[in-house]
Amino acid sequence: MKKMGEFEVKKETKYEVDTHDDVEDDVEDAGHEVKEGAKDAGHEVKEGAKDAGHEVKEGAKDVKDKLKAGAKAVFNKAKDPDKDTETEYQKEKVKEKLD
Repeated sequence: MKKMGEFEVKKETKYEVDTHDDVEDDVEDAGHEVKEGAKDAGHEVKEGAKDAGHEVKEGAKDVKDKLKAGAKAVFNKAKDPDKDTETEYQKEKVKEKLD
């Protein structure tokens, strides 16, 4: 049997062992993955903020429509005390949604 340094080689294998130091490549790959992950996360946050802004805008529009409908219902009730405020409000709310 062959001797290698202080170790005895019992059997030769068909496999090669990678003796290159690929640490720099691994670090570069990991850095690239982190950068891409951060970019994706940033994009998701940006889209989330955009969606939230849209929801706030729609919510504010809905509140504005309800306030206008309520004000018109109260005005109609003041003009004609026999009118039902809830019925007037529902009519005005439908009109505001259509506008």
